[in-house]
Amino acid sequence: MMKYFEFLSFLLFNSLYYSTLSLAIQYSCACDHSLLLLAFKESLNIKQYSSNPLHYSSPCPKTMSWNKSTNFYNWDEVTCDKITSNVINLDLSYSELDGSIDSNSSLFRQSHLRRLNLALNYLRGSQISMIFEHLSPAKLEPLRLIGNLQLCGLLLSVRWNSYRTLEWLDLSDIKFLGEIPDSIGNIKALKYLNLLYCGFSGTIKSAMLLSLSSLQGLQLSKNQLSGSVPKELSSLVNLWFLYLDNNKLSRPVPKELLSLVHLESIYLQSNNFSGHVDVGIF
Repeated sequence: MMKYFEFLSFLLFNSLYYSTLSLAIQYSCACDHSLLLLAFKESLNIKQYSSNPLHYSSPCPKTMSWNKSTNFYNWDEVTCDKITSNVINLDLSYSELDGSIDSNSSLFRQSHLRRLNLALNYLRGSQISMIFEHLSPAKLEPLRLIGNLQLCGLLLSVRWNSYRTLEWLDLSDIKFLGEIPDSIGNIKALKYLNLLYCGFSGTIKSAMLLSLSSLQGLQLSKNQLSGSVPKELSSLVNLWFLYLDNNKLSRPVPKELLSLVHLESIYLQSNNFSGHVDVGIF
C-alpha cells in the first residue's frame, strides 16, 4: 500500500512539475513576442490627422493599445496561438503607420504568422519585399498590403513561386507600371486575387489564368488592361465573382464563360466593347 501511495505521489509531482514548466515556457514566449511587437511599433511613427483618399473608413492606430502595462493577449488585432503564444494573426490596417520596414525589422521574426494585413498605411523602404522572404511561405494564408503607395515596383521582384500556399493576395491601390507579373501565376493555391486600381496595362495573360485553377474571386477593375477578355477564364471552374470593369478591354466577350456554373457576379462596364454585348450569355 505504501508503494502505491509513493507511486501516486510521484505521478502527481511530475504532473505539477511539467505543468509549471509548460506555463513558464508559455510565459517566456509571450514576453518574447510582446517585446518584438513593441520594437516594431517603436520603429514606425503614427501619422496624425492625415487625409489619405484611400481610407474607406476612419483610421484607427491599433498599436496604441500595445504597451508593457497591458496584457499581451489583449492587444488590438493581435491573435496568438493559445498553446504556444506564437503570433499567428496581425491586422494593422488603417493604423496610420508611417515609416520604413528595414531588413532588421522585428516583424520578420514573427515566423508563425498566418495572416498579415498592412493595408492603408504609409509604409515604404527598399526592404519591404523581405516580408515575403522572412515570413514562412508554407504558413501565410491571406496577405493584404492595400494602398501603401510607396511600395510601387518593389513587389514586382518578389519570388511568388515561394508562396504556393498563399490563398488571398490583395495589392489593390498600390500603383504599379506595366503588365501584371507572370510570376503571380506561380501561387497555385490562390483563391482570391485583388488588383483593383493598380495601374496595370497590357493584356490579361492566358498562361497566368491557366495556372490559377483554384481561383474563386478575381478583381481587376480600374486598371488600363486592353485586348479581349480571354476565353481561358472558363478554366477557372470555381470562380464566383469576376470584376473587369473600368479597363480598355474590347470585344468579343467569350461565350465559354457560360461554363462557369458558380459565377454569381460579373462586372464588365466601362470598357471599349463595340456594338452590343450579349448579357444573355451570363
